[in-house]
Amino acid sequence: MDKKLAEVFSENAREIVVLTVLFFAGLAAGMVVSLRMSGAQYDAVSEYMDCFFSAYTLRGADRGNVCMASVANNIRCLLIMCIPLLSAWLTPFLAAQIALKGFKIGFSVAFLTGMYGFFGAAVGFFSLFWQILFTLPALVLCGAKIMNFSFRLGGGIIGFSRFKNIGNKVYINLIFALITAVFVILAGGIFDGYAAAAMTLSLCGISEV
Repeated sequence: MDKKLAEVFSENAREIVVLTVLFFAGLAAGMVVSLRMSGAQYDAVSEYMDCFFSAYTLRGADRGNVCMASVANNIRCLLIMCIPLLSAWLTPFLAAQIALKGFKIGFSVAFLTGMYGFFGAAVGFFSLFWQILFTLPALVLCGAKIMNFSFRLGGGIIGFSRFKNIGNKVYINLIFALITAVFVILAGGIFDGYAAAAMTLSLCGISEV
């Protein structure tokens, strides 16, 4: 498994670096936007957060709906990331999804930390735990595979000659990467809907009884 993972990193090193840089750029942008919001914008988001952290809202949250929403959002992201398979010129769609993921995480954690201090940072981390440590790396690796495949297809301009330099192994690896990403997303949905929600409740000092 370690050898296979090392091979994936080696074959897609440039794409992984590019997508990682885009993620961190989005992360930084999200933090900056959070810190530079106007008073009215800050108050609006603060009001929403206060409502979210209220006992009524948390107790009334449907875990199944949270799970499905997490899965739907990430599957949608993965489908958009697959657009470059049609043409290498459509790679910006993939890049934008990774950067947007970084932006959302950066904004959420920075805002929660600024508003609630250590408590907000803890809630932000635990609520995004699976996204940060599992889903994002899976999407980056899958995105790198998609980019690599798309660029290979772009080697030829006319006709099916562009497929000549692509062996069966490349197709199999791409399909495996997509399937793996889907399973990680499904596991992430379960985590977000149940484990992450339970940790958020616990941090807020709210009983689930």
